[in-house]
Amino acid sequence: MLVKSETSDAKLPRLLFVSPRFLFPADTGGQIRSGQILRHLNNRRFDITLISPADAQQEKVHADDLHLVCNKFIRYRPPQRGLSADVKRALSLLHPLPASVFSDNSAELRSILSELQLEHQVVIYDFIHSAVNYVPQDSARTILFTHNVEQNIYRRNAQLNGAPWKRMIWRSQWKKMARFENDALGRFYRILTVSELDAEFFRRTHPDADIKTIPTGVDVDYFKYAPPNDSKTIFFVGSMDYSANIDGVRWFLQDVWPMVRERHADALVKIIGRYPPPALVDRFGRDDRVTFTGWVKDVYQESKDGSVNIVPLRIGSGTRIKMYESLAMGIPIVSTTIGAEGLPVVHEQHFLKADDAGEFADAIDSLLRDADVRARLSRNGRELVEKKFTWEKVADAFADHCEF
Repeated sequence: MLVKSETSDAKLPRLLFVSPRFLFPADTGGQIRSGQILRHLNNRRFDITLISPADAQQEKVHADDLHLVCNKFIRYRPPQRGLSADVKRALSLLHPLPASVFSDNSAELRSILSELQLEHQVVIYDFIHSAVNYVPQDSARTILFTHNVEQNIYRRNAQLNGAPWKRMIWRSQWKKMARFENDALGRFYRILTVSELDAEFFRRTHPDADIKTIPTGVDVDYFKYAPPNDSKTIFFVGSMDYSANIDGVRWFLQDVWPMVRERHADALVKIIGRYPPPALVDRFGRDDRVTFTGWVKDVYQESKDGSVNIVPLRIGSGTRIKMYESLAMGIPIVSTTIGAEGLPVVHEQHFLKADDAGEFADAIDSLLRDADVRARLSRNGRELVEKKFTWEKVADAFADHCEF
């Protein structure tokens, strides 16, 4: 149950990081962000203990990864899976908590947190969902690390979902999430957000709260720069079991792609991300120019030869790490306003912004046709992230808000 490192420095302040998700493999934006921050802080700014749901096999397989992010790892039982979990999730729709929060409710975790009283100077709760297991601390400062404004994601799902019965469920879940999120924020000494937009939202609902912002980062050594190419491969990167990504990809393939395909007979689309819904694959995968990769071990290798990265999101909050990864690689980007929300990127300087289907198709068309535009966006994007948004700089900003 415990992973220890011999390199722990007893002089460093002790930090407990409570994550509702096992951080490995790091194939979602939240896992990447939290894992990279911990990796750059452990034994440099803090002596870190990580606690998250995991089974013995996960702990064994990812032992090397865990040694990089913490000196101690404590696991508790993961949420149920299978038929019983599906039944429990369906019944949770009747509970006052939002379904996604209800599934993270863990008496075992709360018991562990109570036993760890007085052992740490700082306790970080990762994502709003972890707040369902909040345990007051006698002496430690408690901080909530929010990657999104969850209630805004739920609200946008309620507004955009086509089926009336789905809109009804999303509307109900939105109200529950807003109530839970607003109540939870008041329990913590400090709130950390990943964008000023998120911080401004929380300041309106909690004017007396101590709210700070950290930037988003990228591994500029791993996501190596290369001049833009003319492969005409258009790609999207994101977990395809996430409602915002499903909505965005469906909108792109249904409303945008036919226009692009008509203008560029040799263009290809690659959807890179785990668990694409079978209905989506069945509908759009019949096009021999559209590929759904499913889960991939190495996003860099899968996307480095692309010519245009698309971020067609209509639902979202927080910031998109995958956008920074494309900037680091020098791959031009077309994004909606929501897709670029919270990032310090400028239209026509770092990316092309497009919010309706016609604009989106035109922007892709201009990138596929104009090498000079591709080159300008490529250089500017790499320069932006290389100078300001390495993970070490992000981790230091995070640490500065955790020292008291």
